[in-house]
Amino acid sequence: HAHEAVGKAVALAAGRKVSIADLSVEDYRGISSSFGTDLFASFDVKKAMSARKAVGAPSPENVRAQLARWNSLLTE
Repeated sequence: HAHEAVGKAVALAAGRKVSIADLSVEDYRGISSSFGTDLFASFDVKKAMSARKAVGAPSPENVRAQLARWNSLLTE
């Protein structure tokens, strides 16, 4: 259901020639009543990247750790 709803949102935004972040809550709820006002938080790049903490994911902490690791290895 979620994949289909997001696909419809992308199609709606593309048809209007706008970003999916530019759609209104009403637009999203017209697609699915499952969408809440919190959906706009998912468009915050800093929050999205910070939440990706798995090994190899691009969270700021992981990137800093890898930079430190490689700087250490390259300066030996």
